[in-house]
Order: sequence, then C-alpha cells, then structure tokens
Amino acid sequence: MDRAIKVSPWAGRRPRPTWADLRDRIAEKVLEHGWHEKVGAYTVAYGDIDMDAASLWIGLSGLLADDDPRFLSTVLKIEADLRSGPTVYRLQIWDDGLPGREGGFHICAAWLIEAYLRTGRRADAVGAVRPDAGLRRPNRPASPSSTTRRPSGAWAITPRPTRIWA
Repeated sequence: MDRAIKVSPWAGRRPRPTWADLRDRIAEKVLEHGWHEKVGAYTVAYGDIDMDAASLWIGLSGLLADDDPRFLSTVLKIEADLRSGPTVYRLQIWDDGLPGREGGFHICAAWLIEAYLRTGRRADAVGAVRPDAGLRRPNRPASPSSTTRRPSGAWAITPRPTRIWA
C-alpha cells in the first residue's frame, strides 16, 4: 500500500483516501504477529518457523529502523539459514514436491547486501559483491514481483561503474 500511495501520482492518479489507513493497519499486524520469539526473527508466515529472504523487507521497506534489534536479528537469521557462500536462497523450505533443489536468487543476495549496508556491515556487503563471489551470472527471478525494486546499496559499493550482473 505504501508503494501504491507513492507511485499513484506518477500514474496520474490520486491515492484513495482509505489506502493510508490500510497501510498502517497492515504494518501494525505485521509488526505484532510477524515476529517469532523462539526463532528470533520475522519468518515466512505468522507462527511459522521457516525463514524467507523476503523477511528482509521488514527493514528495507522502513517498517523497522535499521538499528532495530528485531531487524538486526532477522538479518542474522537469514544469513545463517539461507546464505551459502555467495548464494542466498529465498526460502528455507526445500521439499516443494518437485525433483531437485531450488537455486539461489541474486535478488535475495541483493536484499541481503542492502541489509548489510543498512546495519553497518559494509565489509560483508563488499565481500558479497566481489567479482569472484559468483554474482556474475544471474538466476532469473521467479516472478515479476521479485524485480519490483533494485536495492540502492549494492550499486553504492560496486568497485567500478558497471552493473553487478553482466
């Protein structure tokens, strides 16, 4: 809803009067029910213990401050559960009924890189975008919704003015 409110003027429309209230109610519910105390992070769904890299958006969207202990803990948990070297997986759920194992997604790595930058972990962010870190060949997003926003932080630390993914 926040994005709809912000982009509607670009589309020549005015945000509907109910959108801001709906955005605030959604934010309240996510903050209240999304945190899993035993896991110590925001997870894939309310009450679920599985991790989802999209949970990084709790901080990347501005819903939580960069220094909020819940955001910091969620970043650490995603790093521990969903990162393997330069690869960042979207979900922790491996059995989706299809043969083989899902690959990592560069958009998830980009989200984690931006989270590193926002939480003061610049060295980790730089290490994740090194040319030898394996980020040169992209794994195409699973859906257009995976490409709705490119993180600003990944571009800010690229050693030369070129795209991260060639």
